[in-house]
Amino acid sequence: MRRHIEAGHSPAALHRGTMIGEVKVGGWLHRQLSTWDRLAPARRDLLTRLQLTPANPLPQAEPGARPR
Repeated sequence: MRRHIEAGHSPAALHRGTMIGEVKVGGWLHRQLSTWDRLAPARRDLLTRLQLTPANPLPQAEPGARPR
């Protein structure tokens, strides 16, 4: 995820169906954000530095949109 964002991909473009290679990172990130209060502080810190927090939820995939 970090490399994806550092490569210039906007966190705002992520949605639950986002794929990077064969990994459904959107689903993974959704789980991280929906269990935020149970994440280890270090995990929350890493995600916060990437601007990935519950305050910035992932949009649902648009109907008919294909994940990348």
